[in-house]
Amino acid sequence: MTLDLTQLQNSLRNALGTPVNHPKYDTTALDLLLNRAYWALLDSIEFREKEVTGTFSTVASERFYDLPTSFDYLRHLSVTDPNSNGHIQLEQMTPAEYENNYNEDSSYEGIPTNYIREGCGIRLYPTPDQVYTVTIKYAITLADLSTSNTNPGIPQVWHEIILYGAAWRGFLELGDIPRYQQYFGLCEAMMIKVKPTKHKEEEDNRFAAVNAMRPEYRV
Repeated sequence: MTLDLTQLQNSLRNALGTPVNHPKYDTTALDLLLNRAYWALLDSIEFREKEVTGTFSTVASERFYDLPTSFDYLRHLSVTDPNSNGHIQLEQMTPAEYENNYNEDSSYEGIPTNYIREGCGIRLYPTPDQVYTVTIKYAITLADLSTSNTNPGIPQVWHEIILYGAAWRGFLELGDIPRYQQYFGLCEAMMIKVKPTKHKEEEDNRFAAVNAMRPEYRV
C-alpha cells in the first residue's frame, strides 16, 4: 500500500503539531515541504522509475539535437550501424576536443562516434552525413506531488522518508531545533537502511553465479 498525497499531508501535519487552519502551514505549504524532500530524494538516489529509453533520427548535415522533455541527465547514447544493425556506443567529448576536431566541410561528415552535451541538447561528432537511428537512455524528472499527481512515483518503502524529510524541514522553519534534529536523524537512518531497487538487483547479479556447496552430512 502506498502513501498518497492526502495521507502524507495528514501525517506531516500531525508530526508538526499544526492545526488544519494554521495560517502558515496550509495545504500549499505542506505540499512544498513534501516536494522539497521529494526533490532531494530523487536527486540523491538512482531510481529505476526515472530511467527511459528512446530513439531519434539524425538529419544529414545537422549536428545539434534537442533533448527530450522532462530530461534530467544522460545515461547512454548509441547509434545504429546501417550496415550491421549493431549499436555503436557514442563517447563523450569535451567542448575543447570537439572544437579541435570539428571541420565544417561536408567531406568530414559521417556516422557519429562522439557527442558533447550543450545547453538543452546534444551535438554529434562527426556531423551525420545521412539518416541514422540514435538510441538515447536517460533519466527523467518525475512530476511533483500535486492534486493531479497524488502518488510518489517511487517504491512505497521510500514514502516514509519523504515524510521525515518534510518534517525536519518544517521543524527547522518553526525553529524547533530538538525535533528538527530528531527527524533529520530518522531520515538519515532510513536513507542508509533502505536499498534502492537498482542496488538490490546489482547485488543479485553479483551472486547469481555463486553456487555454495555444502558437504553431505552423515550421521
